[in-house]
Amino acid sequence: MIAFGIALGLVALLMAAILEFNKNTVLGFVLLALAAIGFILLFVKVLYGSKWYWKLVGWLGFLLTFAGILILTWPSVKNVPAYRGNTPERTQVVSLADGDVRGVILEDGAVELYAGIPYAAPPVGDLRWKEPQDPAPWEGILEADHFAPMFSQPTHLPIYNSLSQVIGYHDYRIDLSDNFVAPVSEDALYLNVWKPAGNAQGLPVLVYIHGGSLQSGQPWYEDYAGKGIAAAEGIFVGSMTKLNHGSIIWGWSSSTWGTGSASSAFLPTRSWPPNPRTGRPATMVCWTRSKRWNGSKTILRRSGEIPGM
Repeated sequence: MIAFGIALGLVALLMAAILEFNKNTVLGFVLLALAAIGFILLFVKVLYGSKWYWKLVGWLGFLLTFAGILILTWPSVKNVPAYRGNTPERTQVVSLADGDVRGVILEDGAVELYAGIPYAAPPVGDLRWKEPQDPAPWEGILEADHFAPMFSQPTHLPIYNSLSQVIGYHDYRIDLSDNFVAPVSEDALYLNVWKPAGNAQGLPVLVYIHGGSLQSGQPWYEDYAGKGIAAAEGIFVGSMTKLNHGSIIWGWSSSTWGTGSASSAFLPTRSWPPNPRTGRPATMVCWTRSKRWNGSKTILRRSGEIPGM
């Protein structure tokens, strides 16, 4: 009986870890606890003292039940929030040429974040292989409190992504509020703005395009966040896409476009390189220059990582 209790405890702990790393919903943990209690009762009342093969059947039944729980409580797909907690403090409304936006004040109160602001029209349908177009103006206030989807790219199981954070980045946090997976989409021409809290004027601006080895990358990773620079009295504009827009396929698959170059995308005027791969970052730079945020200075520098450099 003691051996059974130890074995069940270890197996249940492993199952709970799988649910957490796979980002399953909280219901999964509840059902796992009920399944474990049910298995204990079954073992005490029926299986204890029975033949070994009946005990094996009981264990297999428990494992199959867990497989069902894993599928039933699979994480939903939703945009990543720009804040932690349920009720973030909101910023003042900022008026841009395309409409009004309102962001969130981050946990320490020193930095404001405006996430998911469109800087170009969605590159879908007839616009897929054309130079970027201006975003459509919106009515009302755009609540910039969630990051937009990452650009179309190869995806992995949630448990793979979690283990990558544990092993590669050492920044994984156990948090039952993030039990979901982020969406991928071609409609990903959005940027995020971090700025010091308050009404500081004349701040320098850094435009950053995140990397991803021409295949992957998400702008909400801590390594790509502009919180630190914003706290040091600067405005950090982080792109929602990288130079290849998430996948080699979308960057290079049209033979009707020239190759352009990364450097040619960052021209002082809106002169488009022939490939949309490099035109979209140029659009972001032009957007930043034209929408000067509370009297911010002309762009001080643009930066990036790997293909975003």
